[in-house]
Amino acid sequence: KGQVRAGLRYARSVPQLWMPLVMMAVIGTLAFNFQVVVPLFVTEDLGGGDQTFTMLFSVLSPASLIGALAPARVRMAALAFGVSAAVLAVAPGAGLAVGVGPLIGFASIAFMTASTSLVQTEAAPDMRGRVLALQAMVFLGSTPIGGPIVGWIAEDLGARYALAVGALACL
Repeated sequence: KGQVRAGLRYARSVPQLWMPLVMMAVIGTLAFNFQVVVPLFVTEDLGGGDQTFTMLFSVLSPASLIGALAPARVRMAALAFGVSAAVLAVAPGAGLAVGVGPLIGFASIAFMTASTSLVQTEAAPDMRGRVLALQAMVFLGSTPIGGPIVGWIAEDLGARYALAVGALACL
């Protein structure tokens, strides 16, 4: 009893842990909602269909695997994720969108991997499990919260704006 609060107090007291957790909460909420934004972006903004959607996710997915395997710094990965999402938000056509897809896949997973690695290495051994549990709760809990927010933005303003909000969160 009280272990989650103890983990939260501990993480809050260590800036090397608190900053990645806050970044994961913000980025997870506003930028990791590909399943909501990308279909709208492909159909509404790019005028594409099933083939464009499949092509975009086909280049995003293998790059995500590479991003998971490559070592990265949290700030650089978040920056790369933000820049690539911003480029996607202003992409005039499917060619540029598919071209930036691998960078988004790589950077998004590199950010998640780097954040997890940082939390693991910076946490005291007796608090590591609690802090990793917090990180999992922050990421897995923020994405469902962000889905309706990002969906609302995409519905009212357009998918480009939803992508831009996610890009801004990363930057």
